[in-house]
Amino acid sequence: MIVRNLLLADAPIADVTSAKQTALHLAAEHDFSAICSILLENGVDYDAVDINGNNALHIACQKGQLATCKVLLAESRISADTLNLKGQNPVHLLATFGRENAAAIFEIFIESMPEYPINKVDGTGNTPLLLAYMNGNGNLCRALIKSGAVLGTCNNDGVNIFNHSVATKNL
Repeated sequence: MIVRNLLLADAPIADVTSAKQTALHLAAEHDFSAICSILLENGVDYDAVDINGNNALHIACQKGQLATCKVLLAESRISADTLNLKGQNPVHLLATFGRENAAAIFEIFIESMPEYPINKVDGTGNTPLLLAYMNGNGNLCRALIKSGAVLGTCNNDGVNIFNHSVATKNL
């Protein structure tokens, strides 16, 4: 209610922090999905990027914010495959920082965008599958493979899932 009142009082929706994060970035970081909806309804720039090139969906994936990912993918036309300064899309961040719900978040991506580029390599040649594997996220690995992720892609250092040490026995 407070956010709506602020917006009705002409609070500047486009203001950014020193890190160039918008109110949408901050709401996404803290999983304030209802506030994300309000901001989207009121014309926030959903594709705005911070100083690292991350949009709000990158942030939501990095923090494992399931409800916010749902809102961003369902209620906006956010560019879900935007690359940040490290050449990573939101699913790369999900694979790097993923929590227990990473597979559920990934399923939302696939439902929203069946042709999502799951085999896209980042700036160091890592695919989301390789990142999930290196970080021990078995559930996300299985979800990526089920969606057609390529198994043998090597990164710039020649590492792939077949020659990298197993991060956890769950894999």
